[in-house]
Amino acid sequence: MCPVSCSTNFPTDVFLWKAIIKCYSTHGMSAAVLGMYSEMQRARVIPASNMSNTSHTSSTNRYSSAYTPFEVRLCEHDEEAVVLTSMTPENPARRFLKCPRRKPEPPCRLFEWIDPELPSFQKGCFNKLKAEKDRLHEQLMCKNVMEKLLSERLELKATEIKALEEANIRMMTDLEIVAIENVELQSRLDDVVCQGRKLEKKADYLYDLNWTPKFDDFLINYLLEDKLCGIFVPNADNTESILAATRAFNAWFSTSFTVEYIGTRVGVLEKRHDVFTALKDKAGVQYDVGHNKYHASGSTWDEMLRWDDFSLAYMTEGDPHHNKLVELFHEEPPYVNPLQWCIISNSDDEGKKKGSKGRGKSVEVINVEEYRLNRLPPSRLVPYPIRTDIPRKKQPPRPDFYLGSSSKGPKKKQSIHSQTGSTNGSVNQPTNDNSSHGAHEAEENSVSTACSVTPMDYAHDWPWK
Repeated sequence: MCPVSCSTNFPTDVFLWKAIIKCYSTHGMSAAVLGMYSEMQRARVIPASNMSNTSHTSSTNRYSSAYTPFEVRLCEHDEEAVVLTSMTPENPARRFLKCPRRKPEPPCRLFEWIDPELPSFQKGCFNKLKAEKDRLHEQLMCKNVMEKLLSERLELKATEIKALEEANIRMMTDLEIVAIENVELQSRLDDVVCQGRKLEKKADYLYDLNWTPKFDDFLINYLLEDKLCGIFVPNADNTESILAATRAFNAWFSTSFTVEYIGTRVGVLEKRHDVFTALKDKAGVQYDVGHNKYHASGSTWDEMLRWDDFSLAYMTEGDPHHNKLVELFHEEPPYVNPLQWCIISNSDDEGKKKGSKGRGKSVEVINVEEYRLNRLPPSRLVPYPIRTDIPRKKQPPRPDFYLGSSSKGPKKKQSIHSQTGSTNGSVNQPTNDNSSHGAHEAEENSVSTACSVTPMDYAHDWPWK
């Protein structure tokens, strides 16, 4: 039978088993491979007809080689048999003759071995060499495939590198433009920082993250209203007023301020009033009323900062709420009821009759109704203002006029021995005088001076105007 694996190009194939086995047994596998290729170059299978003048019409052709000569026979189809080489593990590198037809019809029975069968040792050596050759061939094919893949990847990477280089050039151009813009922005930022540094310092002293200027306006106006109603008193505890202000804040602005926090803000307002007022009396400080600003030298400012670091808030500009703060924290003198009229007599006799304290002076209080309105200067008859921004219950006591008649209560003759009042804004209670001598006697028999005390004398500017 024909071997499964065979080759027709035996003269160029590896049928040199003697030299191969000899080199393998002597020098090893690598030397055997080298010897195989050297013997392939020396071995030649030459047709006998080329070396002699024998006739080509004979039924057989004779071939000779350096190892085994043979004659080429004709098959049953009268065709010249082909020489094939078996590469099976059982018959490695063994030549044979066979019909040239692939599927002959009818079948040809020509099959003849040319070379004898190899011994088992040589056969094993050849199979090992063949397996090594196949492995090297597979590795070579894999390397070729990998080389092709790497070349394709290299082309892709080269394309990407080229695109990245172009993008890098564009980015460098953009970076230069951004650097120029950054320099311009930095210069602008420096200017803004220089302008805002002073305002920032002022804001650090006057405000915080939870407190804004509009809260200042609300708190000052609310405390001014409480002061008019007598709830807020300067240099006092003012717990009730601060509690009411806290509730008003939380209701109006939807905040959650505590009473302690509003108390600290009231303390900051008082600090602003005290420092700003004290700066006016400092030597070397000039106050510009039109621009609401202080002017002083650097050494003067250093001295003021050492005195109180809160002065830093007023280095660039003044306090826009200073007038309201003065009105809020100004301690007013004791309040005198406008329905009372004070007569100060210089007569020693009248002083003795009225029981005055001190020599040469006497004090007597009479009802305003006894003093005719036509005697008062017209400029003093000013209607009392009515507030429309607070409830009716919180309206301050309001007579019809600052100085005028009263229709309530009977007429009484009263006298006081002192003009001083209590600290809560009320005067000492007058005492009844049973003497039949009234204000007319003091008015007619003595040289006297009349003076009046009204709310207008102490309230320089009404906050609701």
